[in-house]
Amino acid sequence: MKYKEPTEKETRAAEKGANKRARKMRRNIDINMNMGILLKEMNDLKSQVYGKMIEKKVIYDSEDILIPGGKDEADSYLFNVHTGRKEYYEIKSSYSSKKGTHRITHIRDDQNFNYFLLCFVDQDDNYKERFFLLPKDYIIENFKLTAMNGTKKSNKDNKVVNKSMTIRKEVAYDLFGQNNVLRGTSYRDWVDYLNKRSNLSKTTLNAIVNPIRKMYANYRFKVNGKVIRGTDNTDTIIKLANYIGGYTAMSYFPKNRISKTPTKTCKIKLQVGDYYIDPKFEIREILYTVDVSSKFDGMKIERF
Repeated sequence: MKYKEPTEKETRAAEKGANKRARKMRRNIDINMNMGILLKEMNDLKSQVYGKMIEKKVIYDSEDILIPGGKDEADSYLFNVHTGRKEYYEIKSSYSSKKGTHRITHIRDDQNFNYFLLCFVDQDDNYKERFFLLPKDYIIENFKLTAMNGTKKSNKDNKVVNKSMTIRKEVAYDLFGQNNVLRGTSYRDWVDYLNKRSNLSKTTLNAIVNPIRKMYANYRFKVNGKVIRGTDNTDTIIKLANYIGGYTAMSYFPKNRISKTPTKTCKIKLQVGDYYIDPKFEIREILYTVDVSSKFDGMKIERF
């Protein structure tokens, strides 16, 4: 085949395409951007790219309130200081299509998690974002999920099946809005939800910029004026447990961190009585313990 010289129009089109691809490759999206600006910046990226970036941004903004999930877990979790338990969140995002729909992909209904956090961006409304926090069961039980690969018959013996759902944006905004756990659909409503779950003060809430308080790396406590400090965080928790005693720790500590019998995680025996602890406390669990102690007469645990 003989080489054919391209026309001027073809050359300009090729250069335009090459420049656009180059810009995409060079573009470095700053995770410190305001969420609204970041969402507009990513409007021309593929879902597998912007989805990961939004997930990363949500976790980053939480400043350690949200912890990335492990293998075969949801995207993230936090420690709810009010219930003393972990809450798992699956973060999904979607830009509206030209057909006026949103698509949620890679749904793993076999995973054990509590909520979907959905970030929907309406490209027909100046990239307005809406955040919906919906219980997992609400999505699983009320909407049709289809396998992303293969048929229902071919997947019947598969333990892990990635599923998806498509919904018209008007329907989504209406139904999801009615069932939204958040007070509204703004990113700030999600931030407020996180703050309440982590029991931050009103002063901190009003001072949020981006957007949530950082936590201290090292644990130190005062119990009725006595300083409790170990060689590291694990040692500090062990010292704290031994000082307040197993009976009190059973009331103050999260249920998964102390046991009257040795378990797979609670292996360290306290000095007095048959009590075993897992001293690898996360910051949410520290906050929980301090909060619980403030509600009892007698021993008060303080962080400093």
